[in-house]
Amino acid sequence: MVDIDRLLMLVGFYLPELLPAIETLEKSREQFGTTIAENIVAITQSEASRQDLIHSLDLQYRQLDTACNELLKAITAVAQKYLKSLRTVKNKRDVLTSHTN
Repeated sequence: MVDIDRLLMLVGFYLPELLPAIETLEKSREQFGTTIAENIVAITQSEASRQDLIHSLDLQYRQLDTACNELLKAITAVAQKYLKSLRTVKNKRDVLTSHTN
């Protein structure tokens, strides 16, 4: 298993355009964890307090889901950019090869 610090270092070096999406995901993950902990503590509280925390948990889950989707969009955009670049290089190589034959 790759630890998160090593992964962030590699992404920062090779794909820095993904860092903002990863940072947003990490913040959302931390907030979600905090909200889950608050909900566990809320078991002993009143029904109204529990409902407020459940609403907060739902909101945090939606933010986490959005952050995951944004990271997937960023990864897709990077992949498409590199595929386009590879196609351009291949097309140039094909043109050069056809002129030498």
